[in-house]
Amino acid sequence: MKVRDVIKRLEGDGWRLARTKGSHRQYHYQAKSGTVTGGTSVSGHSARNIEQYPQAGGVKVKYLVIYEMSTTGWGAYAPDLPGLGVAGTTLDEVKELIREAMEFHLEGMRQHGDPIPAPSATTEYITV
Repeated sequence: MKVRDVIKRLEGDGWRLARTKGSHRQYHYQAKSGTVTGGTSVSGHSARNIEQYPQAGGVKVKYLVIYEMSTTGWGAYAPDLPGLGVAGTTLDEVKELIREAMEFHLEGMRQHGDPIPAPSATTEYITV
């Protein structure tokens, strides 16, 4: 599906463009809480998902990102951040896009008053 087709579907379903940053677009739904980017309290989170950066005066949260190869390029999403996804030609491009989109998505969620999800997804490889 092409980006313009996704945009048509979002807008047709009542989502409205709220902000843009570079190639990222962020949509909000007027009737209910929600943020889509195509980019809190941290007590109780697993120590492996949170890193302190005292020099920056804040806390960084580590979210799992899934990278998938398709016939035309690469895509990425973060299971703990619904509504966030990127696509690109190369894996390196998608790695850069997902980082930018995650920051943009979380910033938009905060501005819109949406709750920030705690990291909870994990992965495992199983040999069969």
